[in-house]
Amino acid sequence: GLSMVVGDIKQSLYRWRNSNWRLLYHQAVDDMHAFGSQLTPLNKNQRSRQSIIDFNNDIFSGLPARVAENFAMTSLAAEPVSENRGDIIRQVFQEAKQEAGNKAGLEGKVEIRFIDKSDQENNWNDILSQNLVDTVKDLLTNRGYRQEDITFLVRKNSDADKISRILTQAGNNWTFASTDVFRISNAPVIKMIVNAIRYIADPSLTLFKDLFFWDVFSRNHPDETPFPGFQSAEENRFQSYLESVAHNDLLTIVDHLIQTYSLDTAEEDMAYLYQFRDQIKSCMMKGISHPDGFIAWWDLVGYKQMLASDSLGSSMRIMTVHKAKGLSSPVIIVPYCNWDFNHSASKAPWLWVSTAGTPFTQVGKIPVRYDSTLELSLFNNCYIDEKIDCYLDNLNLLYVAFTRAVDILIAFCPFGK
Repeated sequence: GLSMVVGDIKQSLYRWRNSNWRLLYHQAVDDMHAFGSQLTPLNKNQRSRQSIIDFNNDIFSGLPARVAENFAMTSLAAEPVSENRGDIIRQVFQEAKQEAGNKAGLEGKVEIRFIDKSDQENNWNDILSQNLVDTVKDLLTNRGYRQEDITFLVRKNSDADKISRILTQAGNNWTFASTDVFRISNAPVIKMIVNAIRYIADPSLTLFKDLFFWDVFSRNHPDETPFPGFQSAEENRFQSYLESVAHNDLLTIVDHLIQTYSLDTAEEDMAYLYQFRDQIKSCMMKGISHPDGFIAWWDLVGYKQMLASDSLGSSMRIMTVHKAKGLSSPVIIVPYCNWDFNHSASKAPWLWVSTAGTPFTQVGKIPVRYDSTLELSLFNNCYIDEKIDCYLDNLNLLYVAFTRAVDILIAFCPFGK
């Protein structure tokens, strides 16, 4: 019989789930070679218009080579670093060039918009927000697209939350599907309520009361910094609230909190509040009606609940690039096309490295923090391996994001300090 192995290293995005792009890069080829295997590139693009294909061919024929230049070629380890270690990234993308398929007849469009973050006179977030709103209006009003034709791709869930707020605050009654990226627990108004419930459940946890007071102040005075002793100004109102809800069920406690502190005045909060109340009702039907029981349930299960927005059929989509793998959309918008290729210092991983050929051989393996200083250490090879993986992860994210568009690709690129 006929057996096939089909895959694309350039779309390998799930290393954090233990996927390994090297399996496709050489191991599968080596394993199948004994059976007289044949490698056949599938390089015809049946998704995108001509200009998008041409743009991606240009970008991914040159960018991988530039990325490969970021690798040191010296080592103090027992095994010397090959001079072409970084070149493996270029090799992965050497067949990235695609041929036009059946949908390439119409021209299509690519727009790359740069926003200077160092502009002291204009806030780049405000510029981006206005640009996004104007872009959506133009697509819907002048270019004949429907909401369901537009997809926003982001790197992180926190960026997805920003886009949802921008679209909501635009006030155009736009709808968006966001069930795969928005946790209710990430909404500031829900964080406030949960902090208050935590204190009510256990009054010894005064930190949560202080956090609630801080959020109340920041919500009512967004341009001011809380002054020393600001908590005392809220204490009387909060104590009156606690007395009014004593011995009440959880839903009443939450409803009175929302009313007392006017937490339902912002339109962008309403969807979160409605669904949070639904969660509380569901808990109460299961016999969980006291704050401490709810907090135990929330920390175990409830915090995972996603915001259920309007149905996907008539709404814009907002999703992470990871979720977009294998999908397509007439219009792709990448609002924050400025992610780093390397690990940030605050999220640098720990690497378990072999001590072979070092003075630490008695230990076997030791953990070292990923850091550029490892370039000149005995663990240079392990550092370079992780750096290659990290750079390829993020280059692949860019590749997937840029190749999802059918008609129009729009990317906003904030740059500068």
